[in-house]
Amino acid sequence: MLYDAILATRDGAMPPERLASALLPLYFGKVAGLLLETRTANAEQAEEAVERLARELELAKPYLVRGWEGVTAAVTTPA
Repeated sequence: MLYDAILATRDGAMPPERLASALLPLYFGKVAGLLLETRTANAEQAEEAVERLARELELAKPYLVRGWEGVTAAVTTPA
């Protein structure tokens, strides 16, 4: 969903300010979930949880790159 939001902003489908406002509740929910997940964790376990989230974003990055390149091709290809 985050990457789709980035692409929507990139191609001008939605103003960045409006998109940021729409994503704010999701951000707060993700932070709350992480806090609940790590509330009894030690520092190492909490760091592992954060690293897991970072890996998820990294694994999904090819999706963002494909979308970004598709938008770029659509913008630069004459009609």
